[in-house]
Amino acid sequence: MRSKLQKFAEFANLLLPLEADYLLSVQRFEDVERAVILQAVSDNCRKVRDWAPYDENLDKRKYSNLKNWIEERLNAIDVDRQYAWLGSLEASIMTDAIRPDEEKELLRLFRQSAATMFNFLKLYDVGRVYRHFLLVRMRYEEHRILSAFLEKNAEAYTYAREVNDKLHEATADIVAQYSGGGKAESMHWEQWLSAVFFNEGLDGYNRILALVRLIFIAYNYRRFDLLPDKFDRLEQLFRAGQMYSKRILLNFYSQKLLACARAHDFDQAAYFGYLSVRAQNSDHLYYVNNFAAVLLRKQQAAEALRVLREALPEARASQNFHNKIGHAAYITMALNQLGQYRQAETHAKTFFDAYKKEVFEHRWQLFFNTWLEALLRQEQGVKVLKVAQTNQLAKRDAAYRESPNYTPALPWILALATWQAGKSTDGKLAEELMNFMESGAQTPEKNNMTDLVELAAALAPEVMGAVRKRL
Repeated sequence: MRSKLQKFAEFANLLLPLEADYLLSVQRFEDVERAVILQAVSDNCRKVRDWAPYDENLDKRKYSNLKNWIEERLNAIDVDRQYAWLGSLEASIMTDAIRPDEEKELLRLFRQSAATMFNFLKLYDVGRVYRHFLLVRMRYEEHRILSAFLEKNAEAYTYAREVNDKLHEATADIVAQYSGGGKAESMHWEQWLSAVFFNEGLDGYNRILALVRLIFIAYNYRRFDLLPDKFDRLEQLFRAGQMYSKRILLNFYSQKLLACARAHDFDQAAYFGYLSVRAQNSDHLYYVNNFAAVLLRKQQAAEALRVLREALPEARASQNFHNKIGHAAYITMALNQLGQYRQAETHAKTFFDAYKKEVFEHRWQLFFNTWLEALLRQEQGVKVLKVAQTNQLAKRDAAYRESPNYTPALPWILALATWQAGKSTDGKLAEELMNFMESGAQTPEKNNMTDLVELAAALAPEVMGAVRKRL
């Protein structure tokens, strides 16, 4: 039976813990029952399941009023909504279509805003356009207000623009290293980026950009100790109603997932994963993939498959092939973990036939490792070798070995396939696996070797037993 408060519960279940923290900090309800409902919302939004039912004995209008209050408070601090609004005003000014009520609100912003507001750069740019609009209409008082804002913040604007340009310069080095191209280094940007993020006198947009780049550096060097103080500060800002939008907050939870996963705290990573996929946005598929990867590390394949299948329509429509291919690979991986090897093989081959070019341009290692495992599990070593030879996988793998994220997954799989096909002896396989384990233990991704060891133990238990005795 549908609860009378089902609609409110569905709305409340989309809220996030840091949103609730902010709402609790600003509520000044004289009505005790409204405060009780808000506390119940806060308690529920911290859970991933088993939400407590809301009290149906209370006046239903209080739930409706609270829903409106929550939406109003969050909309008022939403920097994405503000940016979109400023962009629409800029277009209206350029086309002489701005309304009096919009002008009134815009002038209020110019009176009250400082260079520290999140969208300061956009507001300043709108002001530069608006001054022409005002002066040609001889609206001297409004022009005086605007000019005072522009003159007072001229140096701050120039500095913020310089920081923004330098952030782009830093991004080139950081992304080049992250993607594994060339000999790029990025650690020399860490100190400056940290200073930008912690600069309370700078606009929020530049500060968030600096944090995103610091996160990339942390992954480049496996230096996750660089992040906790930044994450703690950002949480404080969210609770104070600053730097907030649903998009930014979902991304924050996804980044917390990745940091926890790298620290091998998979329970905490999964919790942040649930939060990161609670609401839809343009990066939802990316968050789903990250969340599914964590669930698979926890051996929760059925839950991972459920999450991935819910995102199937989004994956099919996506033109981001990094995410699209990752989604297909994780479905194959989940099916493997569930023992549904034939379905995994069919899924992978169907996807590959449709997107062969794109697979090789993006995440071919992840994709083929999961596909070939499905074949190995069915004792189809000959087919593994054929797929590898047809697609020159050994050659591609050799070119990838300089990557900091490299593990000998493909050579390991091919060694098992060669043995499975009767083209290698137990002794030779044992020697190869020994070498792979010794080299893999020296890489930053050594913990990924666990899955390969388990695969070998399942397919060649006697060989793996001999290997373990020799280690």
